Amino acid sequence: MVDAIAELLKTHVGRSKAITSGDIARRFGIPDNDTTRQTRHLIKEAMIKHGIPIGALREGYFVVESPQELAECVLDLQNRIDRTEERLVLLKKTYYALHGDPIDGDGQED
Repeated sequence: MVDAIAELLKTHVGRSKAITSGDIARRFGIPDNDTTRQTRHLIKEAMIKHGIPIGALREGYFVVESPQELAECVLDLQNRIDRTEERLVLLKKTYYALHGDPIDGDGQED
C-alpha cells in the first residue's frame, strides 16, 4: 500500500493539488475510525521509501515543489511541536502540583 500511496501523491504536486487524508483513506479502504493515524504512518513510510518531500497543510497532503511551500510546511510542523511541548510542560506541572514532585516529594519547584 505504501507504494500505491507514493504513486498517488506524486500526482498531487504543489499545495494547490493537495489531497485530504480522508480522500486517501477512502481510496485505499482505510477504516474511517483510524483515518488519520494510519494514513499519516503510510505517508511517512512513502516519504522514507521513495524519498518524496510530502508536505501537509490544512488543505491536505502534497508533494512540496517550492521553497515557499517547504517553509510553510516546516513552520506548520514547528508550531505543532511547540504546542505539544507546551502541553507536555503543562501536564507535568499540573501533575506535580497535584501529586508532588517525585524528586523532592512536595510538588514545589526549588
